[in-house]
Amino acid sequence: MRRSLQAVSRSSWRRVSVDLHARPRLTVESLPLDDPRWSTFVASQPSASVFQLPSWSRVLVDTYGYRAFALVAEDRDGISAGTTVFEIRRPFGGRRWISVPFADHAEPVGSADGIEAIVEALHEESGAGVVSAVEFHADVGGPSRAVGTRHVLRLDDDPDAVFARFKKTQVRQPIAKAERERTVVATVRLDREAVVETFFRLHVATRRRLGVPVQPRSFFEHLWRETIAAGHGFTVVAEAHGHPVAAAVFLSAGRDVTYKFSASDSRSWSLRPNNVVLWTAIKHGCERGFEMFDFGRTELGNEGLRAFKSGWGGEELGLRYTTFGAHATLNDEGTSPHLVASAARAVIRRSPSLVGRAVGQALYRYAA
Repeated sequence: MRRSLQAVSRSSWRRVSVDLHARPRLTVESLPLDDPRWSTFVASQPSASVFQLPSWSRVLVDTYGYRAFALVAEDRDGISAGTTVFEIRRPFGGRRWISVPFADHAEPVGSADGIEAIVEALHEESGAGVVSAVEFHADVGGPSRAVGTRHVLRLDDDPDAVFARFKKTQVRQPIAKAERERTVVATVRLDREAVVETFFRLHVATRRRLGVPVQPRSFFEHLWRETIAAGHGFTVVAEAHGHPVAAAVFLSAGRDVTYKFSASDSRSWSLRPNNVVLWTAIKHGCERGFEMFDFGRTELGNEGLRAFKSGWGGEELGLRYTTFGAHATLNDEGTSPHLVASAARAVIRRSPSLVGRAVGQALYRYAA
């Protein structure tokens, strides 16, 4: 049964209404995520990432049953800034508020003064012991910690101009060879099967190879319905000899496209299908008028992935998360030390795929 955003957020949103007396013209309060004032405000913000949209919130609420609300700063003209906040409860006690779970990068949107007021309000809540920690998946001032890097590529109306910025041997030549020989053919897909069937099969195999738990299948069902079917993303599937060998899910909002999930058959890597998938998505972004392509987060220490993304000619940005509270901690999606120890990775790699799926079904909600 689908959960109501208002129902799951009601017990939290009444507790966090805060009036910042130092700013008499700004009041911070919380709203249910399906409040029309919040959805209207987010839709009016060109800088809002897909992770601040109500559609992303619905995916997480429907999959994991989180309590969630929108925290907004208001002045006499209405909402001036805001962010979504999710409550994550640990199985053995403790509550954290996160803005926004499973988002590589999600800054609050709106005016600088409004964002500052929201950060101050949440800081006060954590200091008062309402929650054990508050975490922003962005650097919003205060205690922050490096969690990796982002690579962002500026797009152009002319895809060939973007292609020319790629590194020749690492990126351009494999793509040109695949296109010339037709060894790998990639297509943009908007249908459910591309996400819930084709991508998910490759995703399960990829996660087993890495020894990492798998998000529940229902997550991808909700992701397709709430984001892709609603016009906020697409899937690219690459085939070789008539069989899917790589796929990726891309999310979009405003001017940006974000490379969120990818999977591939390791037996096809010599054909460089991941290069073809990314180039197909970048061309699609150029043709649809998007301005920025975000390659997503690269965790600290993953130098191989960092070098791969650097080959696409984008700008590398440091990625920091702000946390405060008595028990502030940071977690990497899917690879949190609280979720997967090295011994568990070995077990998942050596076990049937059902093991990784079962672990993900039981524990993934705590890895936000």
